Amino acid sequence: MNAIKVPSIFLPVILAFAPVSAHAQATNAAQCDALAASPLDTSRPTGVPGVAAEKIDATLAEATCQRAVEEQPSARLYFQLGRALEMGHKYLAAVTNYRLSAEQNFAPGQNNLGRMYLRGQGVNQDDTEAAFWYRKAAEQGYAASETNLGWMYETGNGVATDDAQAIAWYRKAADAGYAEGETSLATMYLNGRGALKDDGQAIAWFHKAADQGDVDSQYYLGWMYANGRGTTKDDVQAVAWYRKAAEKGSAAGQNALANAYEDGAGVTTDDAQAAFWYRKAAEQSNADSQSELGWMYANGTGVTKDDAQALYWLRKAADQGHAGGQNNLAYMYAEGRGVARDYAQSVSLYRKASEQGNATAQYNLGLAYRDGEGVAKDAVQAASWLRKAADQDLAAAQAELGAMYSLGHGVTQSDAQAAAWTLKAAMQGNPTGQRNLGWAYENGRGLRRDIAQAKNWYGKAAAQGDVKAKAALQHIQLANSEPQQPGRAPSRQSAAPPASPNGEHGPPNLNRYTTSQQNGMVMGAGLALLCSLVTNPAYGLSAEETQRRYDACMKNATK
Repeated sequence: MNAIKVPSIFLPVILAFAPVSAHAQATNAAQCDALAASPLDTSRPTGVPGVAAEKIDATLAEATCQRAVEEQPSARLYFQLGRALEMGHKYLAAVTNYRLSAEQNFAPGQNNLGRMYLRGQGVNQDDTEAAFWYRKAAEQGYAASETNLGWMYETGNGVATDDAQAIAWYRKAADAGYAEGETSLATMYLNGRGALKDDGQAIAWFHKAADQGDVDSQYYLGWMYANGRGTTKDDVQAVAWYRKAAEKGSAAGQNALANAYEDGAGVTTDDAQAAFWYRKAAEQSNADSQSELGWMYANGTGVTKDDAQALYWLRKAADQGHAGGQNNLAYMYAEGRGVARDYAQSVSLYRKASEQGNATAQYNLGLAYRDGEGVAKDAVQAASWLRKAADQDLAAAQAELGAMYSLGHGVTQSDAQAAAWTLKAAMQGNPTGQRNLGWAYENGRGLRRDIAQAKNWYGKAAAQGDVKAKAALQHIQLANSEPQQPGRAPSRQSAAPPASPNGEHGPPNLNRYTTSQQNGMVMGAGLALLCSLVTNPAYGLSAEETQRRYDACMKNATK
């Protein structure tokens, strides 16, 4: 009888049931460790450095760790398989393996299961469950979970907000040398949350974390040096730390470094470098940088002028609700730059930015109401928005509000109020304010008449190229000159966006407004407006005298 031949197709099935050698089992487990062990897992084998999650080869690690858990099921290997599955975006399977690990009281598995609940990946989002698992791991001294549980207490996610508990858990992690815990503890001291505000403690903890390479602390440390918080102000040191963070891909660091290049703070002013770093951050969806980069394209600063690119980046910032981006995009619509002129769209965007408290947008919205561009003319609304901007110390708004008080437009006429707001603007170097202050001194309106002071302030405005001030200087020399009326403010301004951290814990009040950024493109009201104010019918002049003075004003103003 011939031997029966077993078809080759069955061989793999037979071989699959063959016992796996101890050496093969050890090899698969060791390879799983090499491919997916966490650097934070203190139970990993000696000599295994661990792999950062984003560097895991998901496909290879999944196959290897799957074999390892089938051969030697253990909490650590389930955890590592969960990491591989998570990086491969197989969240449901990742949760299954994290749970198998967590239920064996393995702290890294408990931490990662908590994170999956927090993010709602592979499970329904549940902050309470997230806090439960973080606590399980934190109570075992797992530093990452101590930090995460501290964050839950700080933000009130899954637990009642409790700053004292937050700082207690952050301190446990920080005392263990965990960089993220050190950073979180530093921000609590910086903001006075859960402890007395203490910049010295804040910068000390930021230094500890930054020296370990923590990019958030490197950025914050730069901010501390830039603002002289907890240390002597040092722009060079600020730039050094911003650069460290920026080169590691921190969008906040890139934005801050770009700010430094644009302003020449700690480095030589370099608009091209500013645009380079703004682009890096903008491509990471940093709204501050998107707005800045858009405005650089609008003005051809550091890049070739390009309205299409300006609109592209400004729209990205505006779509994120960035007030500066909304204001600057509104300006593009109002001026018809790269897009059809659309005052209604411009006003809509100005209003969005204004309602966020952006002073320049409030000023621009006030002018829209004043001039009836995109909305019906409304002097009361104009004055209301201008006051909001003026109260934030925006010089152009102060100058315009002063003019409205002088003329009684939208407000009760008051020379005293007019002089007070005009003086605020003039002292900030605003040429409209300087010119109008000169007018107030010349005519004794709200101030004692003082021709020398009038000439002084007219001269300051004229030195900045203010045509109306130059005409006023000539006019003041005329004998028996009639009183003039104050000029109006210029038109729309662009806004510079505030810089803010791109992370969980931002330094407070990171507002970055510079004079050059607040002074945007403007439209002059024209010489005819000045001369029509000089010959205001309220003076009771005859028609012939009114025309004579108007002609003289225009002649003098254009010399």
